[in-house]
Amino acid sequence: MVDERIMTIIKRLQSLDRLQSFYLAGGTSLSIRLSHRDSNDIDLFCEDLIGIEGFKKIEEEIRSSFPNSLFYLQYPTEKSDELVFLRFTLKFDDFEIKVECIQAFKLIDSIETVDSIRMASVKDVGVFKVESLANRYALKDLFDLDIITEKISLSKLIDFYYEKKLKYNQEGIKTIFHYENKICPYIDPLSLIENRTNSKSLPFHSQPHLIKGVENRTIIYHIYNFKIKVKSENKRRYPVK
Repeated sequence: MVDERIMTIIKRLQSLDRLQSFYLAGGTSLSIRLSHRDSNDIDLFCEDLIGIEGFKKIEEEIRSSFPNSLFYLQYPTEKSDELVFLRFTLKFDDFEIKVECIQAFKLIDSIETVDSIRMASVKDVGVFKVESLANRYALKDLFDLDIITEKISLSKLIDFYYEKKLKYNQEGIKTIFHYENKICPYIDPLSLIENRTNSKSLPFHSQPHLIKGVENRTIIYHIYNFKIKVKSENKRRYPVK
């Protein structure tokens, strides 16, 4: 359930020269595919390391392409070429959109095109959300993961996550998430249902615990259902002797 205006902005952003290699991931990409909840944050990722200079060039193109709509733009961290990312808000007469552009996010699957929008596969989004939820608790991620794990088991997602983490470590790749994240859901599956304070230097959701376009009873069902899956996975990995 994604507003057509959001779809138009995504396509417009992906048409920019400096964003040609960027793909959509996160909740909005899932909502386009699954129509499971309302979503209006735009999370754009690329697989390459573009560094501070690359993001400055993106900033220039954003400012020139949205001169009357750009409401806010910042770099939450400029610690290094590896850890920098861009956050901005586009504001129109009757709505606004938060956009984040993040680099060096390698995919397991190939980029897919859905409704003329480049996006990550459901599996890749699931792997990303496994890591994200363990280190940046948000009900939106928990809700999304319960939907995803109806298609791909939680056990497989956690294994995919760990394989990807090992590859990143072996290749010496750092991203803003991998730099900050200390908790590994492969070792501690219960971390997926533990609430913790978020870091302001990390990418974040708008209203992380507000799930729009879904009845409360449905939200409650998916929260409890996911908790059951997590506890079951933890028992599978660490059986009581």
